Amino acid sequence: MSLKAVLPLLAVTALLLTSCPLHAQSSDALILVVPQGSQMNISATCSGSFTQEEIERDFSNLASRLQGRVIRLESSAANRAAQGNLSPGEKVITFTAVLTAPGLVRERAIDLPSFVAAFRRFQQIEALFFVSPITDFRGVRSFENDAVSVKLLEEPSAGSQTFQPYRYRVQLKDPSSPVELPLTAPTPDAAVGQTQPESSRQPSQTVFFLRLAFVALSAGLAVLLIGLLLVRRR
Repeated sequence: MSLKAVLPLLAVTALLLTSCPLHAQSSDALILVVPQGSQMNISATCSGSFTQEEIERDFSNLASRLQGRVIRLESSAANRAAQGNLSPGEKVITFTAVLTAPGLVRERAIDLPSFVAAFRRFQQIEALFFVSPITDFRGVRSFENDAVSVKLLEEPSAGSQTFQPYRYRVQLKDPSSPVELPLTAPTPDAAVGQTQPESSRQPSQTVFFLRLAFVALSAGLAVLLIGLLLVRRR
């Protein structure tokens, strides 16, 4: 995937954002991950009731799980139009971070469990991992237990030249319960008795996540793009 392929996408989404206010219905997070060499660029647009310190701890927790550290963490509040009709005490803030990490892919799977465990305070998580297609991908595509429901909504096709991510939707049924999410897809024997999750989102919630994506891509990826350009100049 080339950086040039991302630029048209950023321009289009920035224009779409101007007419897409958010209407948060729960505690949600949209996470965009763009690995670049030994670093990982992350944008997390969070909606709900939380503090800056809590999100900083979440990113530190994530870095620890990925055996890395946080190099930079910044935040910016969404504009008034994007905030929409939020309940008192709720907010929409985009956090952008740069982490050092050995890698996002392990055992031919995305390290989704580390992200879910780190951001478990949010009831709904949509995570987009912009990595090249993984040969013989073994990551979880559909998983559900008493604590969490996971669905892989989109994945890049082999040989694809488009900027298409591995896109996951996660629902945490009880954020206070331990989350036991496997790295790779369970074997057929282990999957016996598990209920295959259906889409738990109502149409209005899906629209909310699309709007949240516009905010993240506009407010967050601009910072990530600058970071990528600086890395390319080294």
